[in-house]
Amino acid sequence: MFSLDFLSRSKTVFFNIFLFFVFSLTAQQNLVPNGSFEEYYSCPTGNNLNDGQFERCKRWWSPTECSPDYFNVCNNNINGVVGVPNNFWGYQNPFEGNGYVGFIPVMVDGVELGSEYFRTELFFPLKPCVNYHFSMYISLANYSTHGLNKIGAYFSKDNSFQLGCKQLIESSQVKYTGIPIIDSVNWTKIEGTFTAEGGERFLTIGFFDEDIDTVFVQFSLGSYFHPYYYVDNVSLYEVGENLQQPCDFHLEIPNVFTPNNDGTNDVIDLSKYLDFIDNVRIINRWGNTVEILTKDNPIWDGNNCTDGIYYYLIEDEKIKTKQNGFIHLIR
Repeated sequence: MFSLDFLSRSKTVFFNIFLFFVFSLTAQQNLVPNGSFEEYYSCPTGNNLNDGQFERCKRWWSPTECSPDYFNVCNNNINGVVGVPNNFWGYQNPFEGNGYVGFIPVMVDGVELGSEYFRTELFFPLKPCVNYHFSMYISLANYSTHGLNKIGAYFSKDNSFQLGCKQLIESSQVKYTGIPIIDSVNWTKIEGTFTAEGGERFLTIGFFDEDIDTVFVQFSLGSYFHPYYYVDNVSLYEVGENLQQPCDFHLEIPNVFTPNNDGTNDVIDLSKYLDFIDNVRIINRWGNTVEILTKDNPIWDGNNCTDGIYYYLIEDEKIKTKQNGFIHLIR
């Protein structure tokens, strides 16, 4: 016979396990801000190229002069041109929420508008030698005449801008390589897992493959003569350390700087690394620590230090890396 005290303790244990399970599920954070394109500065109103409508979507922008389109339910009461579910490209309900993005990955003939891309800055830079899982949902717009594959996601450390609308030739970490997507009724999931090099801050979505001659399929006749896709529910989650291969992460630290207040090469700035590394110690030739760089103190300006050779030391168990070298301070 079970006592009431035993039942009470069992309920407490079960409840604690349940709370731990719920916390584990909710602790993981989607690193992509506004991944379902719900948030906007103002409601989109039109579809003219570069009229500012895509820039109205919070936290996203175009890395080239060609702009995607932003669709939201809020436009239904204005003109419906960039509304949801009806808009100038067809009819589609969001995968979730009230908004989505539309873009031309690449023109069939490679001219005219060229390729469109859209980019965001992740909540946190990626950790080296850690696996991440990316996913998004896409659907072909009704008025498209062609389908496409090889749409992907490229994670970069820099936020470069390219003039014009030419294709970005980059090695995307995630790429859809199945049959060209021509489903305009349902949403197709594109996903993949990759190992980060470390320090990647920006996510760019688009077409990155150099071969554009073998990825198209024409399934209807029309005046648009190219593929146009809606995109929704973009996500990126950390899924754990890569245990299959050794970590080969190396920080790029300048070996000389000139803190003379001329505005050029005045400091050593390691802020892009100190989001995922605990600290970097700066040591003089006598072995004394003169500076400890951390996330809250990522810049060494050489104050109170004389000209000469200094050394940096990194020992971080989280990413299992050790690195040292010298920095020459010249005023």
